[in-house]
Amino acid sequence: MIAGLLALTISVTSAQDFRMRAPKVAQLNGATYSAADVKAEIEFGRGLAARILNTYPLVGDVVMQKYVATLGAGLAAQVGRPELTFHFAVIDSPDVNAYACPGGYILLTHGLVKLLANEAELVGVLAHEIAHVNERHVVKKLKLKGKGDSAVDGLGAMIGGATASFRVAIQTLSAEAMKLLFEEGLMASEEVDADKIAIRALHATGHDVNAWVTLLEKLRKNLAAGQAKVLAKTHPKVEDRMQLVHAYLKNNPNAAGRTNEQRFTRYAHP
Repeated sequence: MIAGLLALTISVTSAQDFRMRAPKVAQLNGATYSAADVKAEIEFGRGLAARILNTYPLVGDVVMQKYVATLGAGLAAQVGRPELTFHFAVIDSPDVNAYACPGGYILLTHGLVKLLANEAELVGVLAHEIAHVNERHVVKKLKLKGKGDSAVDGLGAMIGGATASFRVAIQTLSAEAMKLLFEEGLMASEEVDADKIAIRALHATGHDVNAWVTLLEKLRKNLAAGQAKVLAKTHPKVEDRMQLVHAYLKNNPNAAGRTNEQRFTRYAHP
């Protein structure tokens, strides 16, 4: 299934681009990480995405998949980490949620796509998930690192290994990551940070920031009806998330932009 995800993806960077652009040591929000850290992140993220796809296969609508992948790739080219090749796909799950795996593997549920009404809402979701990858939220939680001086330097100390200890470590970390994505969720502050980035990305790309409000309104109705249970458990209160939008719109009254509803309907809701 991971091969299907890779085939659908519109690549943001090629392998050569990565070698040319990825520094030996990069900085993100004051944190330092190396090219070896990035390699460990990508390899782990690929395996994690494959594990998710074993449970929730790709939706068979190729037109919708290519639309989401193309839109996501264009957005990632503007706001994503340049050393990563981002991958986007829709998985066959009725739940309303999205998952950002390390290394740039981003999966949206079909239930979420069905809930969306226009392209601006979709861009907001994609930007939110890209933000999680950019900020390395899951990477930090699991303490994934590339090879270093220590023999216990996280995952990277065992990357490429085929020993029993390597397999056990991978299985343990993968199980922990699945629990984090599907049950526990990230910290509320991390979700808030991702929301802020998504709102700014909507504005910067000319999409309607108000779309984030309409999406949150629908999520609130779903939650009130007892739906989107996982999202309710893992994300901050909808009211708190909406306050972020209202505060942004107050300071940026001209943040209304395009929604591209017709194009979204043609490709995502045929």
